[in-house]
Amino acid sequence: MKKIRSIQLKITLSTGLFLILAVIALVWFSASALREDGVELAKTEAIGQARRSATQIQVQIEVALDAARTMAHTLAIVPENRGDDILSRDDANKILVSVLMNNPEFLGTYTAWEPNAFDQKDQEFVGKPGHDDSGRFVPYWVRGGSGAVVEPLAGYEDITKDELGGRAGDYYLIPRETQKEAIIDPYVYPVQGKDTLLTSLVVPILSQNRFHGIAGVDIALDFLQQFADELDLYDRTGRMVLLSYKGVIAGITGKADLIGKHLREYEEHPNHQARIMEAIKNREEIIFFDDEEDLLKVQVPIQFGYASTGWAAMIEIPQDKIYEQANAVMYRSIGVGAILVILGIIILWWISRTIAHPLKLTAGVLAQIAEDGDFSKRVEISQEDETGQMGHAINVLMDALQTAVNNMNVVMEAVSNGNMLERVSTDLRGDLDRLARTTNKSIDMLSDALGQVGSTSKQVNSGASELAGSAQALASGTSEQAASLEEVSSSMNEVASQANTNNENATQASQLTDQTMNVVGKGDQQMQDMLQSINKISEASTEISKIIKTIDEIAFQTNLLALNAAVEAARAGKYGKGFAVVAEEVRNLAARSAEAAKNTTELIENSVKEVEKGVEKADKTAEMLTEISASVTKVNDIVGEIASGSNEQQRGIDEINKGLNQVNDVIQQNSSISEETASASEQLSGQAQIMQRLVNQFKLKQTDQAAFAEAKPKPEPKVTQLPAAEPVKSSGKLIALDDDEYGKY
Repeated sequence: MKKIRSIQLKITLSTGLFLILAVIALVWFSASALREDGVELAKTEAIGQARRSATQIQVQIEVALDAARTMAHTLAIVPENRGDDILSRDDANKILVSVLMNNPEFLGTYTAWEPNAFDQKDQEFVGKPGHDDSGRFVPYWVRGGSGAVVEPLAGYEDITKDELGGRAGDYYLIPRETQKEAIIDPYVYPVQGKDTLLTSLVVPILSQNRFHGIAGVDIALDFLQQFADELDLYDRTGRMVLLSYKGVIAGITGKADLIGKHLREYEEHPNHQARIMEAIKNREEIIFFDDEEDLLKVQVPIQFGYASTGWAAMIEIPQDKIYEQANAVMYRSIGVGAILVILGIIILWWISRTIAHPLKLTAGVLAQIAEDGDFSKRVEISQEDETGQMGHAINVLMDALQTAVNNMNVVMEAVSNGNMLERVSTDLRGDLDRLARTTNKSIDMLSDALGQVGSTSKQVNSGASELAGSAQALASGTSEQAASLEEVSSSMNEVASQANTNNENATQASQLTDQTMNVVGKGDQQMQDMLQSINKISEASTEISKIIKTIDEIAFQTNLLALNAAVEAARAGKYGKGFAVVAEEVRNLAARSAEAAKNTTELIENSVKEVEKGVEKADKTAEMLTEISASVTKVNDIVGEIASGSNEQQRGIDEINKGLNQVNDVIQQNSSISEETASASEQLSGQAQIMQRLVNQFKLKQTDQAAFAEAKPKPEPKVTQLPAAEPVKSSGKLIALDDDEYGKY
């Protein structure tokens, strides 16, 4: 999945998604609350309507029940006053007719008595109007065309059960069995030859808790159907069902064909049937949803007086009508939410753009700085919020970096040009300040090391010059000795006459050899000093190498720190790009420092090699000086022998000639050694001058610069040439010298 790189798009998408989810949650919550409120409202309204309907039905039926109750109470005086004949059958019929005619809604009034319970005259009234073949008082008064019409009750003792388990004579049998008021389930009864759906409201006639008969009122149930059809609930989509005690439908909205039929003809679900019937018997209010038909059903009981058989009024409301208002509000909420989401996304897009645009400009400037390496570029943001503060902070950071880089460039450029006097003097902070101090310290250490090298090269140059002068002086002395010996050799024929002169010459030769010994000793001492100086140069070169290694380690640590900074910047993502650029520049600077240290190391190593060569040549020169010292010693001995020979000229002319030849050979050898020593000294001096010129390429502090001043070569020692001995005329006599007198002359 491709990552989103635009913070503007990220803010818009994330916040927009949150806004959409919030609106969806709000709409869902509102819809749920509205649906719940709609259900509760529907329940409340249905219960209220059912209760109102139950009350209205109860009132209408209670009127008939009250009439039946009044008739029963009135007729109850008959068994209580049986011997007085307070009421006759005709009087009772008049009461029934009066009640019927005064209540137009009544379909019929009646009474039924136990055998001979009214006046014990049943046999007298057999077959008469209002009586059946038993003669029992069972008149049933109904309206006719010209007034009230009487006929005997039928089936009052009939126990035949119908399909619902009801008996045909329940209107009489139930009050007799329960001795309580009863409302009979709707049933079809022929009234004046017409089958009519009616119900009977029956009150038992009791005297001293003994059942004597009943008084009842029949009412047609067509008003219940009319009452149900007039129900106006939820745009007339609601439905009322009036149920009797045994579940017979007494009225149902819009379905008159179901009147008189059992509940099962309307409610097909057995569980719902059982629930409804149980609520009727227990006189309970119930509320439940019929998920199969999507109906809310509310049922309330209808209690008629003290009757043991109550009815129920059930209101049914379609769920879609219950949720219709909630759905309408939900749809409106969805529309408003969609509009708000669109407006919110537009506003978020604009707000995120005001945030992202400065960040985009800042990222572009930083990328351009990283690409071009130009720290002079600045972020131009006029905002004063956090993005503007960030741009200002980046500009401050670029100022500090540009100042630090410019100063370091100036200093390192000066170092590359040999100027070791430049330093990073800008006031920096934090890591930049540590970098500046480390750079200055590194240059100071390198400058001190170069100063020590310059001082050492000066001493080497000075020692080499002195050694060269001594060697030249020694060479001159040996040449003069050779000339003198040649003169001595040429004058040997006049040895006798020039004995005194030879003695003086021998004395001078002894002095000269002493001087030569002194010169050789000084040369040897100078050579030892030179060796010590060269060793110091070697030690200084080693120290310089250590310093250069320290610089290289500093560069390596700086490079490592820069690499760590780059890694941390990479972890920070695009927010760390600026620090990654800084880390890269610092790493480049560390690399350049390491390269400069490497170059300096190579120069120092070359110098060390040249010093080692000088040490080798100095060792050879020291060996030559040792040999010269030994040769001079021999010369001194030979001069002594010459003096002894002067005393023994008569005995050792041949030996003197032989000794002179030996001296001549030694002097020639000394001359050759002196010339080689002078040549080696000149080479050492040249190498020291080369080292000095290399060091002089760097411009150091005054204290170090004084050490780099090229030493002036010492003037060559002047050699005083001994005057040639004048030839002494020989007298022809030889002076004989004993061994005891050797060296006295």
